[in-house]
Amino acid sequence: MRKTALLRGREVFKRVAQSGKRIEGKLLRCRYLLLKEPAGCRSKVQVGIKVPSKTFNAVKRNRVRRLMREAMRLEYDNFAAALPLSPLHSLKMIVWFNAGNSASIEKLALHDVREEMKALCNTIVSELGDRL
Repeated sequence: MRKTALLRGREVFKRVAQSGKRIEGKLLRCRYLLLKEPAGCRSKVQVGIKVPSKTFNAVKRNRVRRLMREAMRLEYDNFAAALPLSPLHSLKMIVWFNAGNSASIEKLALHDVREEMKALCNTIVSELGDRL
């Protein structure tokens, strides 16, 4: 996943969090927003990753963040290729770790996070395929 594929900026995060469509899974939650962008936009799909700071200490938070980033890196190319987006559209997406699963964080494996990330991506692709 390239740096241009990372969602940056407080205003963009706020806009996606407030007006994006919501999807929930067992481990992860997601909000995404389809935007019209100029032809020279940076990336067709941009992803932001958030882990709640109030429920975990820094070590656990960073571990979860690394797992989520790696799962997205592995799924990003397939996800971006499967999206039915025109060159004038871009998808902004924020993925949160579900804080309700704090008890199982020591047992969390990349396989689990990747499967959940793949399910979220497939849901987004199917919903956007119906809309466009």
